[in-house]
Amino acid sequence: MEMIDLTRWPSDNDAEIEWKLCVICQRTSDESLITPTEKGYTSLAENLVAFNEKALLPTHLRLFLSNGSSTAVQALLHAQAKYHKSCRNRYDTQKLERMCKSQANEHVEANLPSTSSPRKTRSSSETLNIKEMCIFCNASQKAQEQLVN
Repeated sequence: MEMIDLTRWPSDNDAEIEWKLCVICQRTSDESLITPTEKGYTSLAENLVAFNEKALLPTHLRLFLSNGSSTAVQALLHAQAKYHKSCRNRYDTQKLERMCKSQANEHVEANLPSTSSPRKTRSSSETLNIKEMCIFCNASQKAQEQLVN
């Protein structure tokens, strides 16, 4: 999963959203801004709410989502919010599913007892005296039997 540099985001004092900029990054760039349909706003808001539950959003979006996704959709529609495609891709459904799957796997692995034994190497194994023990069956030499070299 792509890590997001939170130091790039506005501070709590600058949490007001500038609707003429990308609603996600609040920056200008050479990349064109996209105005989505209502379905696009709904999808974005739902994903942002899910990412917000994992505390993975910049401050201005956390404050914006404090009233829930349905209010956020209406606000996005009313303001005709725009975003960069690359910014939207950071919060798409695929990234959300991967994040949830990764966290679920980590949770399951953390709760499972460790069943793997330590790695065995030649230096960690017992030393055998091959003159007194058979290398195939580990039987020790008896008085009547002689080991063959």
